[in-house]
Amino acid sequence: MAVGKCKECGGQVASSAKACPHCGAKVKKSVGILGWLFVLLVVLPIAWKFGTGMGAADRGQYGSAASAPAKPEKPAWEASEFTDSMTDEKVRLLKLRSDNATLFDFPYNQAGGSYLTITFRKKGGELDAYMVIDKGQMLCGVRECDFSVRIGDGDVQTWSGARSTTNDSDVIFVMEPRVLEQVVRQQIPFRIGIDFYQAGTRAFEFSPADYPGFD
Repeated sequence: MAVGKCKECGGQVASSAKACPHCGAKVKKSVGILGWLFVLLVVLPIAWKFGTGMGAADRGQYGSAASAPAKPEKPAWEASEFTDSMTDEKVRLLKLRSDNATLFDFPYNQAGGSYLTITFRKKGGELDAYMVIDKGQMLCGVRECDFSVRIGDGDVQTWSGARSTTNDSDVIFVMEPRVLEQVVRQQIPFRIGIDFYQAGTRAFEFSPADYPGFD
């Protein structure tokens, strides 16, 4: 039986004693070598195995970001239709927004810039095409309303446009809509340049892939 000193009074105390016989202070038991070996060889491996098992269960229950199904991409062309209130004819629309936006100064500035949208409108056998800027003032007069077109790596062409019947400054009608549709059907990227009030010419890029047409 080993004998040690009491930490309170300094008297001799047997290792098996629960309290000091001199002052009554409780004797703290040391873990010892065998106790530490038990912790290292038995307790820690069990705790590690339990923890990793819970982590695997959590991953199986909730999944992970990498395994989440990808959201379907939004089609480039936006299709819609409505019925003409006068003729009861069905009017179909196909819209394509530019890949890039442009930034204007006040009062036409907006967060994220302004995009240009091309719209084909089919009513019976008639086809129209017009371009709308989100926010901006196009330079489109009564006599001159031209804009530039560059198809792929080709030369820059000058096309004719027209103002809307309501004289809106954010809309230009294409004089040759079927020619523009032929360009779109080629599925070759193209650019359109339009002059804006106090902003000069701004270029907009389009990727006309997967044109659905009106067939």
